[in-house]
Amino acid sequence: MTDLSEPSKGTLSGIDLEGLRLPSGGLDSVSTKKILNIVPVKRPNKQEFFRIKSGDEWVFQTMVLELKEDRETYIVSPALFANLEQEIKPVCLYTAYTRRGDFFLIPVMLPRMGKQNSWHESLQQAVNEAKSAWVRAVPNQSLGGYDIVEALGAIREPALPEDVAGITQLLPIAFRNKVVDTLDHPIVKRLEGSI
Repeated sequence: MTDLSEPSKGTLSGIDLEGLRLPSGGLDSVSTKKILNIVPVKRPNKQEFFRIKSGDEWVFQTMVLELKEDRETYIVSPALFANLEQEIKPVCLYTAYTRRGDFFLIPVMLPRMGKQNSWHESLQQAVNEAKSAWVRAVPNQSLGGYDIVEALGAIREPALPEDVAGITQLLPIAFRNKVVDTLDHPIVKRLEGSI
């Protein structure tokens, strides 16, 4: 009968311990590359500092349809603008990143007929500030807009994916399965009450 109370020398429950040993170079010899597979479209988290990538290649103006109940944003084909006029809104998408180096897109509503409400205006101000400093955009219900909080200490720039040259590389990831390009799209049917 085998004594199971004590594993045999050199094994841990039958696992070869030598096979678990790190290479002689330690973790430095293991190289990895983060694959960019998620790019949220969202307003900034009130507790998280963010920066904005500067330059025209990091900005994209378009029409979106926001499903507030589902917290999802869809990009809409120009061919459907007239059909979805009451549901869509013009936005400028800005490329933002966090202290961890995670990209996200901030949709800022563009002025309609020259007007922009205080929420959209203060979010635009936060985006502008974040081009040169680390900021947080904190909702302030009593003021009807965002407070902008700038980091006073030095925050180190994170390593961002080097192979991303602009927002056009982020859009297909951010709007994967979220393009409304036909009146038969399930989102359009849902808005019509057909689904």
